[in-house]
Amino acid sequence: MYLKLIYHCLLSCLLLCSGSYASESRLDSLQQVLKDSRLSVEEELSCYEQLGMEFEENYQATEAAQAYQQAVILSRKSGNTGNKLPSLLYRYAVMASYAGDFTNTISALEEILKLTEHVPNDVLRARTLMQTGMVYFFQNEWDKAHYFYQLALNAAQKLKNKEGISIAYNNIANIYQKQQLPQQAAEYYGKALKIQRELADSASICNCLMNIATNNLEQNQLHAVSAPLNEAMDIAIKIGDNEIIALSYMHLGVLNSITGEKEKANDMFKKAEKLSLETGYDRVRQEVLLTAGDFHRQSGDYKLAYEYLIKLQNLTDTLMNQEMLAKTQEFEIRYKSRESEAELLLYKQKLKIVHQQQIFLSVILILLTILVVTLIINRKRSRLRNKTLKELNETKDKLFSIISHDLKSPAIAQKVAIDAMIKHADKYDAETLGLLSAFSNAAESQLSLLQNLLNWANLQTGKMTYNPLPFNLSETIHKNLELYAISAKNKGIQFITDLPEKCMVHADRQMINTVFRNLFDNAVKFSKPDDIIRVVVSRDDSFTRVSIIDQGIGMPQEKINELQMDGKTTSDEGTYGEKGSGLGLIICNELLERNNSRLEIQSNPDKGTIFSFNLANS
Repeated sequence: MYLKLIYHCLLSCLLLCSGSYASESRLDSLQQVLKDSRLSVEEELSCYEQLGMEFEENYQATEAAQAYQQAVILSRKSGNTGNKLPSLLYRYAVMASYAGDFTNTISALEEILKLTEHVPNDVLRARTLMQTGMVYFFQNEWDKAHYFYQLALNAAQKLKNKEGISIAYNNIANIYQKQQLPQQAAEYYGKALKIQRELADSASICNCLMNIATNNLEQNQLHAVSAPLNEAMDIAIKIGDNEIIALSYMHLGVLNSITGEKEKANDMFKKAEKLSLETGYDRVRQEVLLTAGDFHRQSGDYKLAYEYLIKLQNLTDTLMNQEMLAKTQEFEIRYKSRESEAELLLYKQKLKIVHQQQIFLSVILILLTILVVTLIINRKRSRLRNKTLKELNETKDKLFSIISHDLKSPAIAQKVAIDAMIKHADKYDAETLGLLSAFSNAAESQLSLLQNLLNWANLQTGKMTYNPLPFNLSETIHKNLELYAISAKNKGIQFITDLPEKCMVHADRQMINTVFRNLFDNAVKFSKPDDIIRVVVSRDDSFTRVSIIDQGIGMPQEKINELQMDGKTTSDEGTYGEKGSGLGLIICNELLERNNSRLEIQSNPDKGTIFSFNLANS
């Protein structure tokens, strides 16, 4: 009873703190409370939830995701899986997506959607659908993002939530703009703006007006650019949104450069850079420096263009160094902590050996004593070597994960820079434009490879936990096929299924979802136009067998042997030139092994491929 009183007093004091110092104090205090082994499961869960919120307020996405993940584990342990578990899963998914952990984010969001089928929560379900669309948008998977945004729009309309409807309209418009469909983008931006004006949502109005202006600018509709930009700037000035003001200056500079008003353009770029520098919006300043440098290069002022390029390079290096320094410091702290623990353990072991030697010297002959001591020392050294090797392997795995995340930032910066240059296609000759397109494709392939590397790292480090439960395999297959309906339709490919209405199996549903997504993506990628892809499910007394049969380009037996025996594979282009990392089938193999199964492959070049695997019946 006394312990509970202290615990609740501590939490109450934490909630009364304010400011950055108070935030640090709350973090330290919560972490100190969590060291108490006498906490109940409910008290520990509450602490981890509070810790996640503190990290979230301090924009520490990775740490917040880790805290929420612990809260999720404790929620399952306590049996509190009503409304609490979906809420914690949602908080975890949002933070994990900001940290770049898209695989575990999707798994958490899928679990929320499943839970809200049994315990209805329409508001959380709508938010989950929207967040799922955003995760796919971050990965440039436009079809999947559009699918979930549309579901989120339907849910918001059912709830009559105008704010949610406007967000969905704006996000769908973003996809149309990315897909170079300006008319559809303009239509949905208009719908979003109308609702935002009704709600008097100034920040959203600014953002939407900016999107409308850039959509018109990309289509060279110059007469329809300045009005939304100026209105966005006026509103941003009133509400003090310096980021929108700086971006408005930049886009006005682009407009003036296109219309030949070089002095005005240069003035706008200077204002944009100055404001972004003064207010600390480094990412906005990066975009301004890149755009201004391109403008001066095209206008023939190579000296000024070079100055902007140097500023951009220095800023990019500074940001990357800051991120790398933070990661390095965190790594050093963890390493030194382990080093100190190892030294203390070694010291204790040495004391124990000395004590044993003193005892043995009094009762045993010198030769026997030497032999025993030698055996003990060798045994201790062997254990120490094994422990050191294990720690080094753990450190390597964590370092691999850190590097996988840090490599994504420059790769994304490269892709953004190249795409910004391609937007001005009319300024380049055919040869230069061809080179830029090739660079863009290479950058996109690099991003895809990094994401697959991150998935593989999660498997190796055990972050993707095995959680087998009974579920309807037929329902899972249909839901995954819906995600590839648009991609298949674009190539004229037809899916045909032969499976029972209800087919219960016992496996980890999230892992099997990942297997299906990789196999369906592989089948569509390597199928020819107008091909048929068949999905067949059959059952016996013990197992359910799944077969995915395509009529695509197939693969030679040598490649199948390398994949199944050595775990090796190569990256090949799809029938439409689609790029891949070659890790998809390796990940499928490992996930199926976790579920006591294996991927079987039958294939003939130019005739197609059959992928099959078995799952235990429920």
